[in-house]
Amino acid sequence: MSIKKNKNQLIISVLVGLAIFIITYLFVVEQYEKNAKQEELIKKLTQSAEIYAMNPENTTFYVVAKRDLPKDYVIKEEDIEMKYLEMKINGACTNSKLAIGAKTSVETKKGRPIILKDIVAKEDPASGDEPKPGFRAVAATVAANKIPPFVKDNTYLDVYTAQSTFQASNVRVLKVADTTNKANKLIIFEIKEEDVGPFINGMTTDKLIPVQKNSNDETEYSFSYDPFKYSSYVVTNEELEKEAKASETVSEPVNEQTYTVPAVNTAPRQKNIETVEIIQGSVVKTVDF
Repeated sequence: MSIKKNKNQLIISVLVGLAIFIITYLFVVEQYEKNAKQEELIKKLTQSAEIYAMNPENTTFYVVAKRDLPKDYVIKEEDIEMKYLEMKINGACTNSKLAIGAKTSVETKKGRPIILKDIVAKEDPASGDEPKPGFRAVAATVAANKIPPFVKDNTYLDVYTAQSTFQASNVRVLKVADTTNKANKLIIFEIKEEDVGPFINGMTTDKLIPVQKNSNDETEYSFSYDPFKYSSYVVTNEELEKEAKASETVSEPVNEQTYTVPAVNTAPRQKNIETVEIIQGSVVKTVDF
C-alpha cells in the first residue's frame, strides 16, 4: 500500500510541477513578446523621428480609405480616416474635406491613401463668377499692398474698414483682376442683397482692408455696420400722412371742458395782403390785394 501511495504522490508532484512549468513558460513567452513589440515600436518611432528630422516634408498625415471604395463611389465621412505614413506620397490627399463628397474614378483598396487624381471633386454651385441667389456682385478697388498674397478667385475673406464703418466675415471673392494702375487690384465681392448699401457706403467713405482666413475655418457669412455712419431708414407715405393729420386739429381745455379748435398756421406769409371794401349802393364787396 505504501508503495502505491508513494507512486500516486510522485505522479501528482510531477503533474503539479509540469503545470507550474507550463504556466511559467507561457508567462515568460508573453512578456518576451510584449518586450519585443515595445522594442520594435520604439525602434520605429526612433527611425521615424530621425527621418523627420532629416527631411520633415517626407512624413505627413494622409487621407486613407477605411474600406474598399469601388469606382464611381461618392466618398462619405465614415469611409476615410487620417493616418500617419512614414513616406511621402506625391498627389495623395491630405485634407479630408477634399475627399468627402468627391466621386472615385478608380477603385481604392482599404488602407490605401486617396490620390487626388483618382477622385472627381464635388461640384460647387457657387464656383462660377455669378453670385448666389440673394447675393450681389460688388466691385471694389483695393490697394495691392493691402491684399494678402493668397487671395484668388473663389476664396473667402473677412473684410474690415479702417474707420470701422462695417465688418464682414466669410465674404466670397468672385474674381480678382489687375487694373491699369499696378498699385491697385479689382476685387469683386459677393455681398448679401440687404448689405449692399452699407457696403458701398463703407467702400466709398472708408478704406477696405481684406483679411485672409484659413481655408479650413468653417464660418458663416455675417455683416455688421455702424448705424450712425450709415442709415437705411426711409420715411413712408403712411408716416407722412399720419403726421399731417396730427397737425390739423389741436385739443385745448376751455372752462374745464375740452374743445377741438383749428390749429393756427404759424408759417410766415409769402406777401403782405391788404383788404379793401367797395360799396356800390347797398352792396358791400371785400377785395384782397
